[in-house]
Amino acid sequence: MHFRFIGYQLVALFSVLPLLIDAKPTVSWSNSAAWPNALGTYDSAWHSEDVASNFWDRAVSMGVILQKYADYVLQDAAVTYASAASGITDIKFSMSHLIERVQIMKASVVEQHGKSVNDLYEILAVEMGKLADEIEEDFPPPNRAENHAERHLLVAKILTRVEGGVIRAAVAVGIPEDEARFHFEAMEPHIRNILVTTGDLIEQHPAIAGALVFSVVGMVVPQYWILRPIFTLFGFGPAGPVKGKTAAWAQRRFFGGTIPAGSWFARLQSASMGGVGKKIGAGIGAGIGAGIGLGIAFLGRLCSSGSR
Repeated sequence: MHFRFIGYQLVALFSVLPLLIDAKPTVSWSNSAAWPNALGTYDSAWHSEDVASNFWDRAVSMGVILQKYADYVLQDAAVTYASAASGITDIKFSMSHLIERVQIMKASVVEQHGKSVNDLYEILAVEMGKLADEIEEDFPPPNRAENHAERHLLVAKILTRVEGGVIRAAVAVGIPEDEARFHFEAMEPHIRNILVTTGDLIEQHPAIAGALVFSVVGMVVPQYWILRPIFTLFGFGPAGPVKGKTAAWAQRRFFGGTIPAGSWFARLQSASMGGVGKKIGAGIGAGIGAGIGLGIAFLGRLCSSGSR
């Protein structure tokens, strides 16, 4: 009986061994030591030209998985860089309030006025694309790093223009101007705080730039219909507000450097591997006994997820 049980364990191990070998042992929801690239720049193999165009589609399709990944990365950053913890908490707090305000606006657009948020998104993306050209000309990169006060003033000026674009897009789909203004004014302080605090943290801790910006994107995804065009204007994501526009200029302007397009896709890949990576990080290289445990745990996870 004992040998039969061991036989079952070996079958379990070898049935998932190809998956364990093929997967990257760099992801863990709970152990940052097993996730060495969480806060650094990914040396990604994904450098295809279409990364920017399909990044958001894939991000949206991942839903809650991406949100959990983003939350983990922020927690990891807060632990690794204790002096950044307060700012990271502030970003998460502001994002929570921002999402609440966006949901209120969405209910108004869809339920009260019977309009499509997708239609609003398409028009808003064009508006933000025009604005991207304007700010590139009107706000050239400074010859030195901006301080908090300067960053706050810059973001406030640009968000004033963003408000105009949001209102024009809303009116175009049939939302009254005063109502659109009301909704944006409720969102603006939270957007501003997220942008300024992110810039401050990147200035103080350049090593977490990629992880921090990606995590903000992960939190924005659920309400991409209005937040994607706005945040891509400031360099959040590999693409600009409209198709064909890159985010490189915005990233240099607001973050002091560009984030390689391939790294965005690599982080999506890591996020999608979250469930497997936790088991991999705990057991690869620990011997056959640990490998058997990995195989059984992995199969158990598959069974439990399949029964939901």
